[in-house]
Amino acid sequence: MIGLPQALLLDLDGTLVHSEHIHTEGLVRFCAGRGLELSEPERLFVIGHAWQEIYAELRLEARLGATLAEVLAGTTAAKDAMFAAGLRLPVLEGRASWSLWPTPPGSRWRS
Repeated sequence: MIGLPQALLLDLDGTLVHSEHIHTEGLVRFCAGRGLELSEPERLFVIGHAWQEIYAELRLEARLGATLAEVLAGTTAAKDAMFAAGLRLPVLEGRASWSLWPTPPGSRWRS
């Protein structure tokens, strides 16, 4: 019988890998594909905020005519395209020194 793990680590966007900018770029690409260019202050607002806050603050329903679910799906599709094109997330310094597992081959992040 396999025992339970002694610990579980979750990445909260910036804990283990530098990922916040990828969420921003995915949203920027989704919006651009619908004819909306986000300003620099709008791009900066994305970092550190929940999607519900981003959707409300940037008035995406009014500006894009899209639901939150559509924004999330479109942003995810844009990020998937970036990863398919070879984008890799940088692992934050120090992660490798305490991680129990090596970076798997073909993963979205790099050590």
